[in-house]
Amino acid sequence: MPFLNVIVQHTMRSQLRSCVIALGLLTLLPYAVPDYAFFDHWVDLYPVFYYMLGAYIGEYRVMLDTRRKRMASVIALAAPAVIWGIFNFSDYRGRNFLWEARNGYNGIVIAISTCLIFLLVHSVPVERMPGLVRRLIRRISGLTLPAYLLSYCFDQIVYPRLNAVFPEAYRQLVFFPGVVLLVFVCSL
Repeated sequence: MPFLNVIVQHTMRSQLRSCVIALGLLTLLPYAVPDYAFFDHWVDLYPVFYYMLGAYIGEYRVMLDTRRKRMASVIALAAPAVIWGIFNFSDYRGRNFLWEARNGYNGIVIAISTCLIFLLVHSVPVERMPGLVRRLIRRISGLTLPAYLLSYCFDQIVYPRLNAVFPEAYRQLVFFPGVVLLVFVCSL
Protein backbone atom coordinates (compact mmCIF):
# COMPACT_ATOMS: atom_id res chain seq x y z
CA MET A 1 0.00 0.00 0.00
CA PRO A 2 1.84 3.04 -1.24
CA PHE A 3 0.29 5.56 1.15
CA LEU A 4 1.24 3.44 4.17
CA ASN A 5 4.79 3.11 2.86
CA VAL A 6 5.00 6.91 2.57
CA ILE A 7 4.00 7.20 6.22
CA VAL A 8 6.61 4.64 7.24
CA GLN A 9 9.40 6.22 5.21
CA HIS A 10 8.72 9.81 6.29
CA THR A 11 8.31 9.44 10.03
CA MET A 12 10.85 9.25 12.80
CA ARG A 13 11.21 6.03 14.74
CA SER A 14 9.42 7.40 17.83
CA GLN A 15 6.50 8.64 15.68
CA LEU A 16 6.13 5.30 13.93
CA ARG A 17 6.32 3.47 17.27
CA SER A 18 3.57 5.77 18.61
CA CYS A 19 1.48 5.09 15.51
CA VAL A 20 1.85 1.31 15.96
CA ILE A 21 0.94 1.57 19.66
CA ALA A 22 -2.09 3.77 18.90
CA LEU A 23 -3.31 1.40 16.18
CA GLY A 24 -2.77 -1.54 18.52
CA LEU A 25 -4.80 0.13 21.26
CA LEU A 26 -7.59 1.06 18.84
CA THR A 27 -7.86 -2.42 17.35
CA LEU A 28 -7.03 -4.69 20.31
CA LEU A 29 -8.12 -2.85 23.44
CA PRO A 30 -11.86 -2.63 22.66
CA TYR A 31 -12.31 -6.35 23.23
CA ALA A 32 -10.42 -6.22 26.50
CA VAL A 33 -12.87 -3.63 27.88
CA PRO A 34 -16.23 -5.10 28.99
CA ASP A 35 -18.40 -2.48 27.27
CA TYR A 36 -16.63 -1.65 24.04
CA ALA A 37 -19.56 -0.37 21.99
CA PHE A 38 -18.08 3.11 21.62
CA PHE A 39 -14.76 1.68 20.35
CA ASP A 40 -16.22 -0.94 18.06
CA HIS A 41 -15.79 0.87 14.75
CA TRP A 42 -11.97 1.03 15.11
CA VAL A 43 -11.40 -2.72 15.31
CA ASP A 44 -11.59 -3.14 11.55
CA LEU A 45 -8.27 -1.28 11.25
CA TYR A 46 -6.40 -4.41 12.37
CA PRO A 47 -4.90 -5.04 8.86
CA VAL A 48 -3.36 -1.55 8.99
CA PHE A 49 -2.08 -2.26 12.51
CA TYR A 50 -0.44 -5.51 11.40
CA TYR A 51 1.03 -3.84 8.31
CA MET A 52 2.49 -0.97 10.33
CA LEU A 53 3.81 -3.41 12.96
CA GLY A 54 5.57 -5.42 10.26
CA ALA A 55 6.84 -2.22 8.62
CA TYR A 56 8.25 -1.01 11.93
CA ILE A 57 10.03 -4.32 12.51
CA GLY A 58 11.40 -4.27 8.96
CA GLU A 59 12.32 -0.58 8.79
CA TYR A 60 14.15 -0.43 12.10
CA ARG A 61 15.65 -3.92 11.88
CA VAL A 62 14.10 -5.18 15.08
CA MET A 63 15.56 -8.68 15.19
CA LEU A 64 15.92 -11.74 17.30
CA ASP A 65 19.68 -11.82 16.86
CA THR A 66 20.59 -14.91 18.84
CA ARG A 67 19.53 -18.53 18.76
CA ARG A 68 18.41 -18.24 22.39
CA LYS A 69 16.08 -15.32 21.59
CA ARG A 70 14.63 -17.18 18.61
CA MET A 71 14.05 -20.29 20.71
CA ALA A 72 12.40 -18.23 23.46
CA SER A 73 10.16 -16.65 20.83
CA VAL A 74 9.16 -20.04 19.43
CA ILE A 75 8.23 -21.16 22.94
CA ALA A 76 6.41 -17.88 23.59
CA LEU A 77 4.55 -18.36 20.32
CA ALA A 78 3.72 -22.03 20.86
CA ALA A 79 2.60 -21.80 24.48
CA PRO A 80 -0.32 -19.37 24.01
CA ALA A 81 -1.31 -21.06 20.74
CA VAL A 82 -1.51 -24.45 22.46
CA ILE A 83 -3.25 -23.10 25.56
CA TRP A 84 -5.68 -21.03 23.46
CA GLY A 85 -6.30 -24.01 21.17
CA ILE A 86 -7.09 -26.28 24.14
CA PHE A 87 -9.35 -23.60 25.61
CA ASN A 88 -11.25 -23.13 22.34
CA PHE A 89 -11.47 -26.87 21.73
CA SER A 90 -12.91 -27.53 25.18
CA ASP A 91 -15.18 -24.47 25.01
CA TYR A 92 -16.71 -25.46 21.65
CA ARG A 93 -16.58 -29.24 21.99
CA GLY A 94 -19.77 -30.78 20.65
CA ARG A 95 -21.06 -27.55 19.13
CA ASN A 96 -20.25 -25.18 16.29
CA PHE A 97 -17.26 -22.90 16.61
CA LEU A 98 -18.29 -19.26 16.99
CA TRP A 99 -16.10 -16.55 15.51
CA GLU A 100 -15.91 -14.16 18.44
CA ALA A 101 -13.81 -11.16 19.36
CA ARG A 102 -11.57 -13.14 21.68
CA ASN A 103 -10.55 -15.62 18.98
CA GLY A 104 -10.61 -13.27 15.97
CA TYR A 105 -7.81 -11.58 14.06
CA ASN A 106 -7.80 -8.64 16.43
CA GLY A 107 -7.70 -10.73 19.58
CA ILE A 108 -4.78 -10.31 21.97
CA VAL A 109 -3.44 -13.87 21.47
CA ILE A 110 -3.44 -13.48 17.68
CA ALA A 111 -1.73 -10.07 17.94
CA ILE A 112 1.03 -11.44 20.19
CA SER A 113 1.47 -14.45 17.90
CA THR A 114 1.62 -12.20 14.84
CA CYS A 115 4.28 -9.99 16.39
CA LEU A 116 6.39 -13.01 17.31
CA ILE A 117 5.99 -14.49 13.82
CA PHE A 118 7.08 -11.16 12.27
CA LEU A 119 10.15 -11.16 14.51
CA LEU A 120 10.99 -14.80 13.76
CA VAL A 121 10.54 -14.44 10.01
CA HIS A 122 12.54 -11.22 9.98
CA SER A 123 15.42 -12.93 11.79
CA VAL A 124 15.81 -15.60 9.09
CA PRO A 125 19.08 -14.92 7.22
CA VAL A 126 17.63 -14.53 3.70
CA GLU A 127 20.94 -13.34 2.25
CA ARG A 128 22.38 -16.85 2.77
CA MET A 129 19.68 -18.49 0.66
CA PRO A 130 20.02 -19.34 -3.05
CA GLY A 131 19.20 -16.47 -5.43
CA LEU A 132 15.90 -17.89 -6.71
CA VAL A 133 14.59 -18.52 -3.20
CA ARG A 134 15.71 -15.08 -2.07
CA ARG A 135 13.95 -13.38 -5.02
CA LEU A 136 10.79 -15.41 -4.44
CA ILE A 137 10.69 -14.48 -0.74
CA ARG A 138 11.22 -10.80 -1.53
CA ARG A 139 8.51 -10.87 -4.20
CA ILE A 140 5.98 -12.54 -1.90
CA SER A 141 6.80 -10.20 0.99
CA GLY A 142 6.03 -7.23 -1.21
CA LEU A 143 2.60 -8.67 -1.92
CA THR A 144 1.53 -9.66 1.60
CA LEU A 145 -0.94 -6.85 2.36
CA PRO A 146 -2.64 -6.88 -1.07
CA ALA A 147 -2.74 -10.69 -0.93
CA TYR A 148 -4.26 -10.57 2.54
CA LEU A 149 -6.93 -8.10 1.43
CA LEU A 150 -7.67 -10.12 -1.72
CA SER A 151 -7.76 -13.43 0.17
CA TYR A 152 -11.17 -12.50 1.60
CA CYS A 153 -12.67 -12.91 -1.88
CA PHE A 154 -11.18 -16.38 -2.28
CA ASP A 155 -12.19 -17.30 1.28
CA GLN A 156 -15.79 -16.57 0.29
CA ILE A 157 -15.47 -18.97 -2.65
CA VAL A 158 -13.48 -21.83 -1.10
CA TYR A 159 -14.70 -22.17 2.50
CA PRO A 160 -18.46 -22.40 1.79
CA ARG A 161 -17.70 -25.28 -0.59
CA LEU A 162 -15.57 -26.99 2.06
CA ASN A 163 -18.36 -26.48 4.62
CA ALA A 164 -20.92 -27.94 2.21
CA VAL A 165 -18.87 -31.10 1.62
CA PHE A 166 -17.70 -31.50 5.24
CA PRO A 167 -20.07 -29.76 7.68
CA GLU A 168 -18.20 -31.11 10.72
CA ALA A 169 -15.19 -28.95 11.58
CA TYR A 170 -13.01 -31.89 12.66
CA ARG A 171 -13.26 -33.39 9.16
CA GLN A 172 -12.22 -30.09 7.58
CA LEU A 173 -8.94 -30.04 9.51
CA VAL A 174 -7.42 -32.63 7.18
CA PHE A 175 -7.90 -30.29 4.22
CA PHE A 176 -6.87 -27.02 5.88
CA PRO A 177 -3.19 -27.02 4.78
CA GLY A 178 -4.22 -27.50 1.15
CA VAL A 179 -7.11 -25.04 1.37
CA VAL A 180 -4.94 -22.36 2.99
CA LEU A 181 -2.25 -22.88 0.33
CA LEU A 182 -4.90 -22.68 -2.42
CA VAL A 183 -6.30 -19.39 -1.07
CA PHE A 184 -2.77 -18.03 -0.60
CA VAL A 185 -1.69 -18.85 -4.17
CA CYS A 186 -4.93 -17.50 -5.66
CA SER A 187 -4.53 -14.27 -3.66
CA LEU A 188 -1.08 -13.57 -5.05
